[in-house]
Amino acid sequence: MLLTKMKNMVNFTSTEKEIATFIIKNTDKMEHLTIQELAKQTYSSHATIIRFTRKLGLSGFREFKIALVKDIQNREHPLSDVDPNTPFQANDSLMDISREMMELTQQTARESFQLLTEDVLQEATSRLHSADRIFFVCRG
Repeated sequence: MLLTKMKNMVNFTSTEKEIATFIIKNTDKMEHLTIQELAKQTYSSHATIIRFTRKLGLSGFREFKIALVKDIQNREHPLSDVDPNTPFQANDSLMDISREMMELTQQTARESFQLLTEDVLQEATSRLHSADRIFFVCRG
């Protein structure tokens, strides 16, 4: 969705178009690029990049990078069309059932990962670290 907005370049200034073009051409580098490096590469300023991210409906560069990485992941790993309520039919072969269950498991893991943020992970880590006891329950 974010990449689509940038490709459409609706109401972008010429500088914003250059920023969008650079990002689209360098999506593989964006995860590790700082706002300073992006400004340098696009011959723009921090303020211009912040205005650009706000024009895309985001609060700033950090939120932009998170949304961009998620968008890239969604494009590279599209969600399967397996219905979690009825992942297979009665007449499906064992291999079809196995494949559908594998895709459903992968889809669940991807969706769960996409909901994570560094703040949520840090909070969970802090709670686990400060807990007096941690119980694991399993069945085997």
